[in-house]
Amino acid sequence: MALLKKWRGKNKSRKAGARFDRLPEFLDHGTVHELPIDVYQSESEVIIYAQLPNANLDLLDVSIDETNTMVTIVGVIERPKLTVDIPADAFVLEECRWGAWYREIVLPAEVDADDAEATTKEGVLVVRLGFKNARSKSVRVPVIRGVD
Repeated sequence: MALLKKWRGKNKSRKAGARFDRLPEFLDHGTVHELPIDVYQSESEVIIYAQLPNANLDLLDVSIDETNTMVTIVGVIERPKLTVDIPADAFVLEECRWGAWYREIVLPAEVDADDAEATTKEGVLVVRLGFKNARSKSVRVPVIRGVD
């Protein structure tokens, strides 16, 4: 099985539609950021981690394509509401990337989409994808005691 190749690229932002041809309707405007992720691969599964602080979970979409070899994560991370109204031109430094996010991850092998699992906890998205027909190195077979 092929391993995922390490990628050391920089986060990129682009105008919606500049690169992505399958954006959901709610991302049709403004800047779309590339979601930074961590990906772990074992012999039996791929696990994807993404930090999504204050993400609108109603607009979060994780999908697997029809070939079961690509995962797409789309969402919106909203700036928290402040107790004081601050005009946009009052920011001196603005490094946080608020707004729409999009990421496609090409997988090294076909995954079992029916057993895929996506969970969020404390602002972190975890996507677990087991490979089709994958199993661990050893399988424990239960021994059933027969009646003499």
